[in-house]
Amino acid sequence: MKTKTFYMEESLYNYVFHYNSISKTWAAIPRDKYQEYWSNPNTAGILKSSDIKTLVELISKGEDFVKSIKSKSRAKTQMDDLETYRRGKSKY
Repeated sequence: MKTKTFYMEESLYNYVFHYNSISKTWAAIPRDKYQEYWSNPNTAGILKSSDIKTLVELISKGEDFVKSIKSKSRAKTQMDDLETYRRGKSKY
């Protein structure tokens, strides 16, 4: 388990987390998208969820998994896709 914990912590370094109190959502922003996010919160590649634990869980699954989510989602529907995943429906 120590290896998995290390990988999870290491993968989180590539993201900045931001909570939007108006929409009550968390955003996981890849560091290379950080400046773009502040100009456009709907920037492609930003993961969003109402629960930060969901974002941490998804990111800890690895970069390939995160890329598969990004490729299946559009910026406007990403949050819905992540919420579907969190609830355990078989979309992914």
